[in-house]
Amino acid sequence: MTRSTLSRDALVEKLVEVFYEYGYDGATLRVISEATGLGKASLYHHFPGGKEQMAAAVLEHSRRWGAEHIGALLASELGAQEKVRGIFDAIDQVHHRAQQLTLMNVFTYGSARAVFGAPVAERVRAGLESLATLLQLCGIDAQQAEARALDAYIQLEGAMVLARTLDDLNVFRAVVRRLPDQLLSGATAG
Repeated sequence: MTRSTLSRDALVEKLVEVFYEYGYDGATLRVISEATGLGKASLYHHFPGGKEQMAAAVLEHSRRWGAEHIGALLASELGAQEKVRGIFDAIDQVHHRAQQLTLMNVFTYGSARAVFGAPVAERVRAGLESLATLLQLCGIDAQQAEARALDAYIQLEGAMVLARTLDDLNVFRAVVRRLPDQLLSGATAG
């Protein structure tokens, strides 16, 4: 397949790469055009709403990925501790380069915040709640479970920023790999 004949799915995959590398404000039409091999007219043909519609497609792609991987994991018959570990395995798989931004980095900074900040905040709240609930199922008391879930998110976001700064994905990977044990410390069930 040539770059000029990208399917919609392949085009969105390219957009994911661009937005997660450059952020919303840095994903200019020039950068998007270079990454996709499509001119402005072709981009607007696929996305008449311009960059905002492209970003919405990236956000929807992320939501679908979460439903397919994390949502399916949460709905599975696995025990709560296995689910906690599975969440971090999935996070480790999706973050595959040091210069990659996180969902929050892409959609809650700069001009993206006004359009996408609220839905991203809602997703983060839901993720925090899901993780805290799993930890409670593992025997961690509710207040401690909520604090641990919040700390995990803070560590993940901070690790991605540091990995990007140092251009070293191993910084992020080390945090992702130790978080399940840290979260499950003292677990009595699950």
